[in-house]
Order: sequence, then C-alpha cells, then structure tokens
Amino acid sequence: MTKIDDFIASAMKYKGDKYSQPKRMQKGYSDCSSLIYKALRDSGNLDLSKTDRTVSTKFMKDGDPRFYEVPKEDLKRGDILWGGDYEKGKWSGHVAIYLGDGKTLEARYREGVCIYKYRGYFTKVYRVKALLDGHKIPEPVVPVINKAPASYNHLTVMDKKAKISPQVIKGVAYVQLGSMMVPVRKFFETLGFNVSWTREDGIRVE
Repeated sequence: MTKIDDFIASAMKYKGDKYSQPKRMQKGYSDCSSLIYKALRDSGNLDLSKTDRTVSTKFMKDGDPRFYEVPKEDLKRGDILWGGDYEKGKWSGHVAIYLGDGKTLEARYREGVCIYKYRGYFTKVYRVKALLDGHKIPEPVVPVINKAPASYNHLTVMDKKAKISPQVIKGVAYVQLGSMMVPVRKFFETLGFNVSWTREDGIRVE
C-alpha cells in the first residue's frame, strides 16, 4: 500500500462520525478539517516538524507548511479539496478528501462523515507533502512575460512621483510585484487611482 492508500484507509475509519466542531477530537465526532488531521495522524503521516497546529481551512489557505496548492486540473486521489470565504465578517470554510472517481470523503453539518459526489463548491486543491513518497514538490508555476528591450520611467500617482520605476514592455508599463509583472494602469485603477507616467522625453501619458 502507498502512503495515500494508508491515509485514505485511516480516514475511512471515521465514516459515520457525527459532525461537531466542539467535539471534533472526541471519539465518534469529526468536523471537516479534524477528519484530515486524524487521518494523517493515524496513518503516521502527520509531519509535526513543520507545525503542531491542527488542520484548519483558514490556516491551509494562509500557508499551512504541510500542504501545497496544485492546479484543479491536476486533482488526484488523496488530495484535499478546499472552499471558503468570509460571510458577514466571519470566516466560513470547508475541506474534503478526494477519493478518486468523482467521490469525496467529508464531514458535513447534517450528514456527518460520509462519501459524497464531488461538488463545484471547492475552488482550490491542496496536496499533502508527507504523502509524496519521496517525490519532489514541483516548483510553483510563475507566468513569464517575453521581455523586449525595456525602458524605465517615473511613475506618477495623484500628481506625486512614486519611488518605483515601471518597466515598459511593448508600449505597456509594468511594475514588478514579487515574481509577477503587473500592468501599472490595471493595478492602480483597480484601487481607484488616476494613472499617468512621464516618458524620458518629458511627454506625460495619461
């Protein structure tokens, strides 16, 4: 058996548990994230060297070091399906274990821990690092823009010269945010700013 088989077999032992957040770690009860935590623990795949925190939907989104995000198109058996959002100022999230063949194992409010059909609710997919069986975690895919000869210009926001200098590629001004190149106009207009920049020849472009 593989680590994924052991993980899923351990999770299936909780099938039939009643749903409860306050009693999530007690016998006979689980919620969506404790189901994953207990299955990893029971199968010997809970990596406490990374963190001793329990699994939670928000911690997973914020960067739980035991998981990494993969494209939804790469969904595989043993992956964790994730969905969540803020509703009326309160965090609401849900996770499920993907069993393959369009099925999930998850703890839901009324039904408890059961096998369900994969639903469109989930927006992200996470893979458990401890289940990789020695396979290297792939590097994140970063969009690459083919760079033409670039020029650099001063950026003006609300009539004040900014400290950053956008890079002009094929007539479009970009600013680098981390590893991403983002169009200046699109970025700042989304924030409600009026954007302009001054070319090296002194001409101001709105």
